[in-house]
Amino acid sequence: MGVIYRISCAASGKLYIGSARHPRMRWNAHLFRLRRGDHHSIHLQRAFSRHGESAFKFEIVEHVDDDNFLTAREQFWIWRHLGYLYNRSPVAGSPLGVRHSAATRAKAARRMSGNTYRRGQKMPPGWSEQSSERLKGNKHRLGKPHSERDRAKISEGLKRAFAEGLRKPVDPKVSAGNLAAYNAALRAGTIRHPSHKAERNALLLAFHQDTRSLSKTAAQFGISTSSAWEIIKKYNPGQLRPRRAAA
Repeated sequence: MGVIYRISCAASGKLYIGSARHPRMRWNAHLFRLRRGDHHSIHLQRAFSRHGESAFKFEIVEHVDDDNFLTAREQFWIWRHLGYLYNRSPVAGSPLGVRHSAATRAKAARRMSGNTYRRGQKMPPGWSEQSSERLKGNKHRLGKPHSERDRAKISEGLKRAFAEGLRKPVDPKVSAGNLAAYNAALRAGTIRHPSHKAERNALLLAFHQDTRSLSKTAAQFGISTSSAWEIIKKYNPGQLRPRRAAA
């Protein structure tokens, strides 16, 4: 069983629509990110910073018995309040419609530059037939020719790819240097480990703040108590009880 909730701002009249199975934990997670200043909805974050926490109210607007309909009901409430939303995307459960800034797009382009992922790898038997069957009747871009500039870029990219070969030769020294630099950045905290998910950590911190139990927190998130302790120590050590001095 889940719920559809809204976070409304009395000062602006706008609101944020979401769905959750554990609404109290989700609200605590929202508050954690908003207080820290890095909420995923920049519109909600700006309003929170401008009007203050006291201007916001968390309400459950609908109980949904079947979790399979959570996203559909969330979409209904989003449509109902279009034009008055802090949600970045007008599509429930999807980033569709989110417009990224020029800086974000440039960062993504730099990250993907030189990507050779799956280059030279073959798909399993039967994959081509499945893809062909799935794409039958697809009319995406039908009748929309590419511009001369785009065709030239595609042609140049393909020529360069074939000239370089399927896979660039690997330099062991370069690989070792890249790995050492990556591990150093992890230790310095300039990048985050892929397994450290901000949303999960926020929920974990909020759950522990409510229960004050490492064992219950670890069981709730399917990790060891030592792992839960390490996450709390790293992101909010004030939640941990001070250790007693030895007698």
